[in-house]
Amino acid sequence: MIINRIFDKIYRIVFFILNKPFFGKLGKNSVIKKALMCKYKKRIFIGKNVCIREFARIEPVIKFSDTYYNPKIIIEDNVSIEQGIHITCANKIIIHKNCSFAPYCCITDIEHTYSFIDKPVKLNPLRVSETEIGEDCFFGTGAKIVRGCKIGKHCIIGANAVVFFDIPDF
Repeated sequence: MIINRIFDKIYRIVFFILNKPFFGKLGKNSVIKKALMCKYKKRIFIGKNVCIREFARIEPVIKFSDTYYNPKIIIEDNVSIEQGIHITCANKIIIHKNCSFAPYCCITDIEHTYSFIDKPVKLNPLRVSETEIGEDCFFGTGAKIVRGCKIGKHCIIGANAVVFFDIPDF
């Protein structure tokens, strides 16, 4: 047990030293363990004591089709994210402090329109709007937060829930 804690502390220190220059912000004692994908790190701002577990896909979208975006992913202090998170952003996603995510959650500020029926959906233009998660929230396994949602503080989102509207505090 104590050896695991020592190894984890060393891993966090090494991660911080090697990765801090590449992120928009990387707070002390924060770590992303074995990310599946973590692109455009300068667009990702991570606070202190954040742990993002294995197989995370964190993807700021800079360009899609012929449109350019200015994405910003902000994860505040003391956020815990279990394995398999999928965060895709073309505008802004804010995760406030002390939130916890169970495995395989998805957070996005993007949706594909279906403007041109002669094209596949994945080739249609994007619709983007800011997604924000209040402090002290908990998300069960497989929860999905779609474009434009504002979730208030101290909310619990159940396993496999799909949130597509605003949720007030508490």
